[in-house]
Amino acid sequence: MAKIISITGDLGSGKSTVSDILCKRLNYEYVYTGKIQREIARKHNMTTLELNKYAETHPEIDEEIDSTFKSLNESADLIVDSRLAWFFIPESFKVFLKTDLAVSASRISGDSRRENEKYSSTEDAVNKIVARKASENKRYMELYGADCSDLSNFDLIVDTSFVAPERVADAIFTEYNSWLASGGRSKPSANIAGRGRGGRRPVIGVIPLWDDAKDSVWMLPGYMRGLEDAGAVPVILPLTVSADVLKQAAGLCDGFLFTGGQDVNPALYGEAKHDCCGEICDVRDQMETYIFREFVLNQNKPALGICRGIQFINAALGGNLYQDLPTEFSGALNHQGKGLPYDAPAHAVRIMPDSPLRGLIGKERVEVNSFHHQGVNRVAEGLSVMAVADDGLAEAVYMPGCAYVWAVQWHPEFYLNDETSRKIFASFVESAGAGRPEA
Repeated sequence: MAKIISITGDLGSGKSTVSDILCKRLNYEYVYTGKIQREIARKHNMTTLELNKYAETHPEIDEEIDSTFKSLNESADLIVDSRLAWFFIPESFKVFLKTDLAVSASRISGDSRRENEKYSSTEDAVNKIVARKASENKRYMELYGADCSDLSNFDLIVDTSFVAPERVADAIFTEYNSWLASGGRSKPSANIAGRGRGGRRPVIGVIPLWDDAKDSVWMLPGYMRGLEDAGAVPVILPLTVSADVLKQAAGLCDGFLFTGGQDVNPALYGEAKHDCCGEICDVRDQMETYIFREFVLNQNKPALGICRGIQFINAALGGNLYQDLPTEFSGALNHQGKGLPYDAPAHAVRIMPDSPLRGLIGKERVEVNSFHHQGVNRVAEGLSVMAVADDGLAEAVYMPGCAYVWAVQWHPEFYLNDETSRKIFASFVESAGAGRPEA
């Protein structure tokens, strides 16, 4: 049996990156059509989209592209990144990488390898992706009777929208080895990012928000939507200091989102409350302390902190806070986001090299929104910084050695159209799913 993995997928799904990782891991040779297609387009002085339209009436273009792969069926030890490799090499392990359309557009717009594919905006990229896919599907059906839209043709489907390429390669590697061991008879189920073992969505306990003036528990929909879109079942926890209630409610959860809200009581980090410190909520401080210690630290369950969440986690682990940045932190940026809408960037942050956040998003700097007047001062010994603002304020931290304890100072829940925000939610939910017991 030929040892060939054929990889097909959406534009911007990371096919070349994932293929390269797999080639190195398996010591396989890499063969791909993308370069051939771009070279033919350049030879004809066309963009790739224009070449696709041209090929609708000039079948010799497809023949030139596909001829290389029609002869690979007898080869061995190959990773074949090709639009029709699954069709021409039916005995291969056939993988399809699917990607959210907006994510695809964002990725290909910033891909320097696509120098002959120009996009004026993300919307323009979306429109051209849709047009190209429709053109190719129509052409392949007419030429070969190959239905690229029928995902039942593939052995494994992986959603790469918000997952690091290394994780995608891990999934393919695991399923490919199982397929080889079965003699090519087993067909893995689709591997969708964010799902727990057995296909069940992980349950995320969300710390409730409190309105003291209205004596009311409430919630921002962005927290819930960000988690649900990433594959979780978000559940708002009861606001209580009862250990019995929290133990039972939190015990149902696979991870915890520490949300924004009132200022952390300085007593939590051994300081007096200054006049510049804002409203506090002692019930939240006590509730979060119990959940963090009992479930995150003692049971190693994943946690993500946002805004107040990063401040609470830092304080709970022995760090302290600036009680008011304008008063206590000289030269501070516009961290309060004055005059800006919730989904507008307020300043940039620098992502630390070799940090998990850099590995997740692959960028040195990102623009973030910002709505806080407190911030991390002394970083707790158990935490490492993942991102800093240009004024030196810690903007993201994580806890090495734990399943997943991350926290960011900005607000991804207001910024869900941003790829970095979606990736953060997805990485958190994926970690919670990985630790879920099999049903």
